[in-house]
Amino acid sequence: MAQREEEPELETRTLCVNNCGFPGSIATDNMCQSCFQGSAAPASPSRSCSTGSTPPVRPPDLARPAQEDAAAAEEDAAATTTGTLTAAATPAARKVNRCLACRKPVRLTGFRCRCGELFCGEHRYSDRHDCSFDYKAAAMAAISRANPVLYTSPIRGPGFPVKLRALQIRVLLGKRGREETAAAAKMVEQASKGRKEEVVSREYTINLHKRLHGCTFKKMAPKAIKEIRKFAQKAMGTTDVRVDVKLNKHVWSRGVRSVPRRVRVKIARKRNDEEDAKEELYSLVTVAEVPPEGFKGLGTKVVDDED
Repeated sequence: MAQREEEPELETRTLCVNNCGFPGSIATDNMCQSCFQGSAAPASPSRSCSTGSTPPVRPPDLARPAQEDAAAAEEDAAATTTGTLTAAATPAARKVNRCLACRKPVRLTGFRCRCGELFCGEHRYSDRHDCSFDYKAAAMAAISRANPVLYTSPIRGPGFPVKLRALQIRVLLGKRGREETAAAAKMVEQASKGRKEEVVSREYTINLHKRLHGCTFKKMAPKAIKEIRKFAQKAMGTTDVRVDVKLNKHVWSRGVRSVPRRVRVKIARKRNDEEDAKEELYSLVTVAEVPPEGFKGLGTKVVDDED
């Protein structure tokens, strides 16, 4: 019966007032069983609560009630927890990602501009906010790094006249780049002018099959003559192109539709001695001899004109 009566009292038990670590009860003056027996009979040997030494015993009337100690401990714990949560929440509130223009929280969906600030989807572009990044200077620097100024020297060969390849010039932005471009253009103009004024003869291989692709059968041969004229104008730089009779017969030898796939021609640029001539030079296109091996390995070559 005594155990059944003491069971409800277990709910209100607290730690011993002597700080021995064992639970105490109201029936034993908020002390554990060992401390209470030791205080009742100090002369008799008592068992130690923790290490075998007799703990100091305070009078029950001078000790703080256990309930007040528990309440104070709970208040201290609550205050410590509140302070920790507040200190932890303060830095998190400072790191909220917001748009610099409209202060809208963007969290993980913000866009970092090249000026270093964070913006929302509406103010992400440089024209929607006061962007301090110089895009023009960055683009100019990128173009300068990727496009240096390149020059090519004239190519000379044995018996080959001076030939200036097309200059591949990458212009740097600025005054110096414009001056270099003007000088290079002037040099190209002078070289091309001198090249077009000289008399020369060259042999070429013209691929008529590629140039007549998609042409109807009844226009094959006339179109082949037109393509030969166009090729001579582009190669020699003259508008007056004259096709030899032998070349015309060679193109028409198989009929209007069976044009040769390739033809080897000799183009000679000559001076026009006629008084009423509109141009000083003209080009004469004739048939060149093809070796028995065929067209393989034949390239453009300069021919010494004996005439």
